[in-house]
Amino acid sequence: MLALLTDDVAAHILRRCGQQPRSRDELVKSSSASRPTVETKLRLLESHGLLERELDRDAEQGRPPAKWQRLRHDDVAAFERAADAFVLALLQGRVDDQKAAIAVRRAEDMQFSASDAPDRDDASA
Repeated sequence: MLALLTDDVAAHILRRCGQQPRSRDELVKSSSASRPTVETKLRLLESHGLLERELDRDAEQGRPPAKWQRLRHDDVAAFERAADAFVLALLQGRVDDQKAAIAVRRAEDMQFSASDAPDRDDASA
């Protein structure tokens, strides 16, 4: 589920459906994703209990179109906060790793530069 919540298309769908119920076509138009991608994300979000499908009974003809709305569960909100904190910790760990690697390279560069400098005895001779 963490991968689903960190997916850009799924996050877009959750944001849009959190404002008001949205149809599949509205979600496709408002995102850069294809219709099959949006349909897949809708199924996944619905199966994980993050979205709820409702049928538009006011449809004039044929099969009533579906609209999805975001479920507002406290546990979903808590999970989203935990997922955000987890992703932030991962990113911070990567930043810390990069800082450590830079510090090691700088130390190596300083040692290399110091070994290339002429000795004082050699300079005075």
